Amino acid sequence: MSIRDVTLRPGELRHRITFLTLTKTPDAGGGRAVVEHTEFTVWADIRPASRNEVFEGEQVRGTVTHDVLIRDSSEVQALNLVECRISFDTSRRFEVLAVARPAERGALVRLRCREVPYDG
Repeated sequence: MSIRDVTLRPGELRHRITFLTLTKTPDAGGGRAVVEHTEFTVWADIRPASRNEVFEGEQVRGTVTHDVLIRDSSEVQALNLVECRISFDTSRRFEVLAVARPAERGALVRLRCREVPYDG
């Protein structure tokens, strides 16, 4: 599915997702703990992906497991999405591997993501 071919119909953005930023803070043992901070919540369409790999600088960055489609907004544009995680259904986490915006439209953003273990 090409993002240029996507036409949203009412109800397709049916999943509520939350964007999280990760911060490393010192812990009591002298190490660093990763803390999740909630940035904002949006409606999304989450679909299993059929792609195997994302290449970045001639290297494999990760395996894409899901495509997440959201509406573009000033919040989305202000955040570096590739440094975020997405929380879905309180127990699932996705790491954003790549961001695609259709040329000239600016209405939709497709996030190519990899599901990561959630230990929370």
